[in-house]
Amino acid sequence: MAGRLEVGSFVPDLNLDETRQEPPNRVHVEEDNSMAHNRAERVREIRRRRRRRAKLQKLRARLTQARTEAERQRIIEKIRRISPFAPLEVPSQQEPS
Repeated sequence: MAGRLEVGSFVPDLNLDETRQEPPNRVHVEEDNSMAHNRAERVREIRRRRRRRAKLQKLRARLTQARTEAERQRIIEKIRRISPFAPLEVPSQQEPS
């Protein structure tokens, strides 16, 4: 009965070390991961800037519509909290001479 294993029969030990292949050099994979991380961080940064710009536009529009000085000060405080050095385009209250 060739080819059948009997109980208690000896099976030769296969040397798996010779048949196993070494994994490929993974240095380039780490670089790819760091590049993907950098790209994701850049996307987040761009999204933050766009949101900030849109919010500043809305607040500036509200600033021009503000009627009381208290309302204007509250909006200016919000603008300064979002972007401390953002220029405030406040229309002048004086009439041309």
